[in-house]
Amino acid sequence: NIDNVMTMFSSVYKGLTSNLLQKLNNKEAVLRELNSLVNYIDNNQEKAEEIYAVVKTQYEVKVIEKELTHEIVRVRNVRL
Repeated sequence: NIDNVMTMFSSVYKGLTSNLLQKLNNKEAVLRELNSLVNYIDNNQEKAEEIYAVVKTQYEVKVIEKELTHEIVRVRNVRL
């Protein structure tokens, strides 16, 4: 849900405020874009939740595909 998305961006922001952000040449642009993204999410919560659900589903499908591929390879190796 939207709270998970906001938690994720908070973590990203905290990570960026460490040494990584200090090393970036375009840190102002990165922070501005993150802020714009957070504002968009805040102003469009329903759409943001739909996008989050789609991305999460795509990620889960990729994980399942990877696990199936690994299992198929394992079964082939056992049969040999």
